Order: sequence, then C-alpha cells, then structure tokens
Amino acid sequence: MSDRIFSCHCQKCGAKLEFTGSYEKFNDFMNSNNFNCRGGHTETKSPRTFLKISSIGEPQSAQEWKPTEGRTYVDIFDPQKTRISGMQIEHVGSGVYIDRRTRKKYDYEPDKEGNRHYYEVQT
Repeated sequence: MSDRIFSCHCQKCGAKLEFTGSYEKFNDFMNSNNFNCRGGHTETKSPRTFLKISSIGEPQSAQEWKPTEGRTYVDIFDPQKTRISGMQIEHVGSGVYIDRRTRKKYDYEPDKEGNRHYYEVQT
C-alpha cells in the first residue's frame, strides 16, 4: 500500500487535520456523507465541502515491491500504450495522474530503487 500524509484544514473553523493512508482511502473519506471536525462541529455533508487540502506527501517506498492483488498496473508513460488506448494523461499533483478522457486516476507505489509502479485508482 502506498500510504501518504494528506494535510488539510477546515474552511469553516480553521482546524488542521492530517489523514494518513492510501489515495483510495482518502478519496473514500472525502466522499463520505458526514464529517466530525477536530474544531468541534459535526457536519452532515461530505468533507469535500469543508476541507481544503494544504499538501499531499510522497508515499513511502516499499523494501520488496510486489504487485498488489486486485490492482490494474498501467505504464502511463509509454507513448504507444497511451496513444493506442486514447489516453490523455495529465498530472494532478504529488505523483497522481488522471486520464482526462475517461477520468480514471493513477497513483503509484515506489520500490526501494525509486521506480514508480502506476496503478488505476478504483473510485
């Protein structure tokens, strides 16, 4: 799992929040239906409404990288693959990319040599 630290702050009260986990888990959290802020207020809307992302940390590199079962790994920098698939890759930030045509997101898991293995984020 490629865990990273997502630093956010509440736009309503200014409280700071750090979320540690994978991009998929952070996306699930941001899509949830309620939010309990550290500032003390409870909201019945998605955290996307109240949280502003300040920074996204780089994922930790794995000592012995192995493909995670259930993930679709894609070489998003291979020009032939992207052209044949009709992909329009754009950098979102902190190593996360998006295919503008299909709206699929791609995150990566680094290995101990620093190579990035990109996979399709399930949304």
